[in-house]
Formats: sequence, C-alpha cells, structure tokens
Amino acid sequence: MKKYIVFICLSFLCLRANSATTPSVSSVVVTATTLTDPANPYQYFSTLSMKEVQKLAGRKLKLKEKIAVKFLQWKVRKGYNPAKADGNKDKGKTALIFGIIGLVCLFLPIPYIGGLAAIVGTVLALVLGYQAKKENPNDKKAKTAIILGWISVGLVVIALAVLAFLVVSWGGFGWG
Repeated sequence: MKKYIVFICLSFLCLRANSATTPSVSSVVVTATTLTDPANPYQYFSTLSMKEVQKLAGRKLKLKEKIAVKFLQWKVRKGYNPAKADGNKDKGKTALIFGIIGLVCLFLPIPYIGGLAAIVGTVLALVLGYQAKKENPNDKKAKTAIILGWISVGLVVIALAVLAFLVVSWGGFGWG
C-alpha cells in the first residue's frame, strides 16, 4: 500500500508543467481577422471560408468535418443561436409541466395538500411561462403554460366564490 502512495505522489511531481512565458513565434500564420473579437462569434464563423476554418483548426479537415462546418454555417445564417436555444427550451417545458401539475392538483380529493400544490404549480407556471415568453415570443409551450396558469387561477376564484356563497346561504349560523 505504501508503494502505491509513493507512486501516486511521485507521479504528481513528474507531471508536465506549462512555462510561464508564451512562445514568440507561432508556426501558424495568424491574420488580423482572427484576432478581432466580433460582437457575435456565430455570425463571424458563418462568414469564414473553408480555407480559413482549416487555418484556424491548424490542419486539413476531413470530408465529414467539412460537411459539419458547412451545415453549422448554414444553420447560423438561418438564425440559429445555440446559446439562446438551450435555456429557453427547458424553461418553456418546465413552465408547461408546472401548469399541468397546477391544474391537475385542483381536482385532487386531498383537501390541503392538493390546494397548496395547485397554488404553487400555478404560480410557477405563470412566472416561468412569462420569462420563457419574454426570451422567445414564439414559444408555444410557454404560451400554453400561461393559459393553463390563468385557467387554474380562474377555477380557484370560482371555487372560492361558490364556497363563500354556500357558507353565507347556509342558515346554520343564525345570522338572520
């Protein structure tokens, strides 16, 4: 066991370390266009030619890689932005799930837990739905979550009104 511990400690000491200085000359010629920091790197990438992409990669690309680069450039030109697409999908989907949970929990026969779960699900569906709709106005799942949330709010208000009417009209309290 001691041999293994000594071996592990020595292997950490023998790991390759990076130098504190940077090399002065690179083997790849760097043009001025690659050093600029564009406002939208995806849009910048979509304008590159295949030779420029290969120069950035530092090697010749295989056929499969060239096809993938061209496909990605085409998607970016059509308006695809991977940074925006990932987060918004999940938020709209989560809002829809909470909207369904809020609506289903209204009809559960458990008195307090069902009502509390319905209120929490409805509020979360509305908040997340409006956030997802703000990020992407065409998100159908976010719109559906907002509609389900407001339907749940309406059903709760109607249920409270019916309950108040039953309590007032019930003559067991002797108010009149």
